[in-house]
Amino acid sequence: MQVKQIYGILNDVMKEVTGQRKTAEGEPDVFIVNEDLSNIVDMGTVVFRGDTWKDNYVKSLINRIGREVFVDRTYEGYAPNVLRDAWEYGSIMSKTRCKIFDAKANPSWSLEAGQTVNQFEFSPPDVTQKFYNSKVAWQIDCSFTEEQLKESFTSAAAMNRFISMIENRIQTSMTIYIDSLIMRTINNFMAEKINANNSVIDVLAGFNDTQVTPITAAAAVSNKEFYRYLAYRTDLDIERFRAPSANFNIDDEANVTFTPRDFAHFVLHSDFASGMKVYLQSDTYHENLVTLGDFETVPFWQSQGEDYNLQITSRIDVKLASDNTKIVDRNYIIGVLFDRDALGVLNDNRRVTTAYNANGEYWTNFYKVDTSYFNDLAENAIIYVLGNGIPNVDTEPMKPGEIVWGYRVNQLQSNVKVDNTSMKITGTLKYITEGALPPTWGNGNFLALEWLDIPADATSCKIGITNLVEILTDPDRNGTVKVSDTTAKLRVITETPRGTNTQEYDLSGLTLESPAAQAEEEPKSTTKKK
Repeated sequence: MQVKQIYGILNDVMKEVTGQRKTAEGEPDVFIVNEDLSNIVDMGTVVFRGDTWKDNYVKSLINRIGREVFVDRTYEGYAPNVLRDAWEYGSIMSKTRCKIFDAKANPSWSLEAGQTVNQFEFSPPDVTQKFYNSKVAWQIDCSFTEEQLKESFTSAAAMNRFISMIENRIQTSMTIYIDSLIMRTINNFMAEKINANNSVIDVLAGFNDTQVTPITAAAAVSNKEFYRYLAYRTDLDIERFRAPSANFNIDDEANVTFTPRDFAHFVLHSDFASGMKVYLQSDTYHENLVTLGDFETVPFWQSQGEDYNLQITSRIDVKLASDNTKIVDRNYIIGVLFDRDALGVLNDNRRVTTAYNANGEYWTNFYKVDTSYFNDLAENAIIYVLGNGIPNVDTEPMKPGEIVWGYRVNQLQSNVKVDNTSMKITGTLKYITEGALPPTWGNGNFLALEWLDIPADATSCKIGITNLVEILTDPDRNGTVKVSDTTAKLRVITETPRGTNTQEYDLSGLTLESPAAQAEEEPKSTTKKK
């Protein structure tokens, strides 16, 4: 049933029937208006939205619903389990630790005649205490009717299934939101460690040190020997966690701590967890010798992107919770090993309140959530990365209608596509003899591109084939590149304090139109330079 709200029409009708209908000042009074009664009168509908609703016999009976399917599958979430403690009264969590004591000489073995041994020197412990007293709150609202819903169902059981489906989607929405907040808790922890350059292990560099021929980060995903090294390295670090150390945490007081093996929590990017199973464990006789032990997996840290490209799924780009003027933008993060007390969720408080609207005959449920999320950098943790972690710059073709150097982009190129995964550029470049480009670069074929998502800490980003041009100084971050040889590579070189990242794009998929082909085209109108 379609129900239309007609309160506006009824208000106008009331003015009409009581003689109050007026028009604008200076215009003659109008007491009758043309009314669209399609919003009021139901003339009866012969068929619903075309012939697909008719029966195949007499062509006038309405098809019945044979089966109703309500999408109510349960979503369990993907975020790691970092739920810690909960309490009903009070809001603050305090965390108290005592520093390791310094050893002193034992005077029992250096006694001399007449010597007084001081036993009254006061030696208090060095104790620090942290307080956590913040939470986030949000809610989902959903209204339910009863009388109106009865028109759409044949039984109470069917209507209950519908309401259960809605409830399921609410819970799914809440799980997705909570998963996202848990991942932000982990991401901030990793970003704080990366910013401090504390216990950030480049497993690719460590592996390449053992190899005659180094491999790239992209190749590591499918390299069996790399997974052997990864299993070795993480197992070694878990053992090192057991020993008291100040090397794996960030603390102003050089905190010495340790992590028992059953307190070590390991979260691994699923690309590498799957690689471990397929490339290593599947053909290993003593599987227990090469496994990573207990760990949880995540398909991405911050975003899944469009196609689960590892460049995106392994990346975080965050402002630090400790100092939001600092940004950490890093990709190829493959895992994090941390003490169970290093981060987590406290007081996950979920509840539902209900309000009934007697006038509207509906009730609204308010699904409320307030939760505390914490990081403690004084606990042990290690971040595992591949390479220097500088994200690639996304290279994209400019849109056909955009203007660059006085040309519309479709005057320079057609069907240009950039694949930032395979690093290939395809399409057709037209031969340019007029306008702003030939006087400087000569007649030829020009590729119009824009560069997106440049790392926040980049100090330089240059593009080109032979002569590279700085684009950080260009607020539009776009431009043209002359292509004379499709066997050459288009390079994008990004420099940051972490190092330099070089991208090379294959241009062999480009078609360069000749001057003859350009002459056959109709003359194009000239445009002014942007």
